[in-house]
Amino acid sequence: MTRTLDPVWDYFKKSTERKTDQAGTKQHYTATCNFCDTIMTGQPKRMKIHLNKNCLNVPLEVKNQYKNKDKEQESSDVDNDNTEDNVSNEKEEIDTAIARAFYASGIPLATIENPFIIQALHKINPEYHPPSRKSLSTTLLEKEYKQVSADMKKQIKNSNYICLTSDGWTNIHQQPIINFMITTPQPIFWKALESKENSHTGEYIAEQFDIVIKEIGISKIAAVITDNASNMKKAHSILQKDYPNIIFLGCFAHNINLLIKSVIELTLIKEIITPVQEIIKFFKRHHIENACLERLQIEKIGKTIKFNLPVITRWGSHHICLQSFLASKKALQNVVFEECVRKSIPSSLNSKLIDTEGFWVDIEEICQLLEPFTKIIREFESNQPNLSLVYNRFTKLKNEIKQLTNTSLKDIILDKCTLRWEKMYHPAIVIAYYLDPRYHGQNLTDEYPFSMIAEETSKFVNQDLSGQLVKELLWYNNKTGPFNSSIFWKLEAMNDPIDWWNGFQKEVPVLSKFAVKLMSIPASNAASERNWSNFGFIQNIKRNRLTNERTFKLVSIYSNLRLANGQKLNDDNINEEELENLDEIIVIEESEESNIEH
Repeated sequence: MTRTLDPVWDYFKKSTERKTDQAGTKQHYTATCNFCDTIMTGQPKRMKIHLNKNCLNVPLEVKNQYKNKDKEQESSDVDNDNTEDNVSNEKEEIDTAIARAFYASGIPLATIENPFIIQALHKINPEYHPPSRKSLSTTLLEKEYKQVSADMKKQIKNSNYICLTSDGWTNIHQQPIINFMITTPQPIFWKALESKENSHTGEYIAEQFDIVIKEIGISKIAAVITDNASNMKKAHSILQKDYPNIIFLGCFAHNINLLIKSVIELTLIKEIITPVQEIIKFFKRHHIENACLERLQIEKIGKTIKFNLPVITRWGSHHICLQSFLASKKALQNVVFEECVRKSIPSSLNSKLIDTEGFWVDIEEICQLLEPFTKIIREFESNQPNLSLVYNRFTKLKNEIKQLTNTSLKDIILDKCTLRWEKMYHPAIVIAYYLDPRYHGQNLTDEYPFSMIAEETSKFVNQDLSGQLVKELLWYNNKTGPFNSSIFWKLEAMNDPIDWWNGFQKEVPVLSKFAVKLMSIPASNAASERNWSNFGFIQNIKRNRLTNERTFKLVSIYSNLRLANGQKLNDDNINEEELENLDEIIVIEESEESNIEH
C-alpha cells in the first residue's frame, strides 16, 4: 500500500533516493525548499517549521497555512528532535562499546557481520543496528586509537621517569618490524614501524631511537634498553654522544640466557640433556606409546604430565624441560616394560630409562645447576624496576656455582660467568646497587671503591652539580648528615627504594633525583619481546590481510586497554604452556656477536 505524502511536500522537491548510515540503515529523504533552495531532512514537521519561521521567500498565503499551528505541536516537534538526538547518542555509545570490546579481546572485525552476531544483538534490542566491519576498521578504530593514545600520554606525563625499550620481529608476511615500548614501570606500547628496505644497522637503529626520544621528550627518559646485538651496541654509542644523561643498557635477562647457552653447550651437560630430548620426542611422535605413558602417569603419579621441549633462544627452557621429565620419573621407568614401547623405543634410550640411578642422578644435578639461572631470568624479565638487583643476583649465582661438587665443571662455569660479567658490565649496575638503601653497597669488591662510584656517577649529572653530588654521596656513604638517623635504615623503611629517596628530595636534591632515576630502570627489554605475543595474536594466519598500519593501531589498543583496565599482562614470566609455541611468535634473537641485517 502506497503511503500518502504530507501536503507540505507540495512546497519541497523530494530526493530520488534515501541515504543510508554506516550500518546500512535507510534514513529520510532530503527535501529542497521551492522558495529558498534550503536543503534539509525530509521530515514534515521540520519542513512546516521552516516555512513558518525560517524561509524568507515563502509567499504569505503559504506561510499562513502553518502560522497558527498549535504551539504544543511545535513543542512536541522539539521533544521528538531531542529524542532522536538521544537515540543517536545512545547508538554512538553502544557502537563505541562494541568496538572497544572487539579491539580489547582481539576478535576479528568481520565477526560483526556474522548473521548470528547480528541476530543476538537484535534479540537484545530489535531497533539496534550494529556498525559495519568497515566502520570498525576505520572511523571507530581511529576514534578508539586516539582515546587510548591520549590516556597513554597522560600516564607518561604523570610518571617521574620512564624507560624506553625496543626489539625486532618478523611478522607472518616476513616483514621486519621494530617496536618501541615505554616502562612507567608498567609497559606501554608506544609505536611500531616497518623498516622495509632499510638494513638494521647501528646508524639506522640510532636514527629511529632519536625520533622516538624527541617524540616523548628527553627530560623523563632514564634509560634505553635493547638486546645485546652489535648493531644495538653501536646505536648506543651513537646516541650516548647526543644524550649523555640517558643510560644505555643491554638486556641483562638476555645476557643470562646467553650464559646458560654456553653452559648447556658443555659436553658433560649436553651428553645428559640430549637423550632426555630424544626420549621426549619419541613419545611425542608415537601416539600409542604416549597413551601408555599417560596411563602410567595417572597410575603412578596421579595426573598426566606434559613434557616441554626446550625452545630455541630461550635457553632457560632447558631447566623446565628437565623438571617435567623428572616429574614423570616413575611412569617413565615403568613404561619401558609395556610391549608397545619395548618393541619401538631405540635400545639406547631404553637403557637410559631403566638405569636404576645413574641417568636420573645426572639429570637431577643438571636441573639443580640450571635452577638459579632460570630464577634470575624470571626476576630480570619482570616489569618491575630492578636494575639495583643485578649485581646482587649475579654475585649470588656465582656463590651457588661454587657449591658444586664437580670441581672441573665448577671452574669452567665460573670462568664463563667472569667472561659474561665483562660483556654485560655497565657502571650503572654497581651504582644502582650502591644507591639501593637495602644494600648500601655491602659486599662490593675492592674493584668498585667509593672513588670509582663517585667519578662514574658524576658523568650522569650536569658538571656544575658534580661538587654537590659528591658531597651528598659522602653523607650517604657514611650515613651522616640527613642520613644519620637509624630509623631510616630499618628494613621496613627501605622496602621501596624510590619512596625512600623521594623522602630526601630537600636534603639531597641532586643525589635523590639521580637515585630515583636509577631505581626506575628495569633489568631487561622483556616488555618489548612480550609485545610480539600481542602482535602474533592480532595479526595471525587467519587475519593475514590486516595492513601493518591497522595492526599497529589494534596492538596499541589491545595492549594499552588491558593495562588501563588493570588486567594482568604477560609481564612476569613465560609460563610452561607457552614454551612450545614461542618459536612461532618470537623473532629469531641475534647473538651479541652477530649483527643480522634484515
